[in-house]
Amino acid sequence: MGPLIVLIFWGIIITILSIITGFGGIALGHFIQWISDTKIKTRGWFFLPGFCLTTFFSLLFVELIMYGIFTYTDIGFGDYARVNINKDYYLGSIDLGWDLMHEDSPEAFISNIDEILVLDDKIVVSKGNNVDGNSTIYRIYEVNANKKYCKYLYSARTAQTLWNKYTKEHNIDKDNVYTCHEYYWKYKQYYFCGCIIFNLLLIGFIIKKYGRRYLIKEEPIEII
Repeated sequence: MGPLIVLIFWGIIITILSIITGFGGIALGHFIQWISDTKIKTRGWFFLPGFCLTTFFSLLFVELIMYGIFTYTDIGFGDYARVNINKDYYLGSIDLGWDLMHEDSPEAFISNIDEILVLDDKIVVSKGNNVDGNSTIYRIYEVNANKKYCKYLYSARTAQTLWNKYTKEHNIDKDNVYTCHEYYWKYKQYYFCGCIIFNLLLIGFIIKKYGRRYLIKEEPIEII
């Protein structure tokens, strides 16, 4: 899906959730009123969940765009994904499937790859090819990290067999082998988690500082 369609989709979802959780907000407000003998503003409690959801996802939307701009990757939603490997190579995906891409060409350097191992001087990838409609042969390729050059190494019936052989031959920890999706989130997950924590803290601060004005009915001061 394109970014605009994704935004419309999530806009509809957030609107529906805001309405549903709004009634939960009213129930929470009346519960607080019951246990604390504090008069509440029902309308404020109805809109509170919608405010939280809208603020949270709006901030996240801006933060993901900023990440995409400053890291020259994707914005985190839509049908395009990208993660940089080094100054020459990156992983790119449109809809489904990952390709190893070179900065000098719009065409895939190695298409439909499944797993990746990134070393100082080379990038190793594996991919599966359907050979007769029923079985898949997995092949492993070694790419020079600094030149536009790769070589085919060997094939096997399973990707696990390939990586067991390669990591054993080169004395490499197999935990450094990632699926493309895992490699993508390896670098984005910390920023994404940081954004979530920041957004929650900011919303909590806003509610603490300004919430009473919109959620609680102030009792008139009696002048004696």
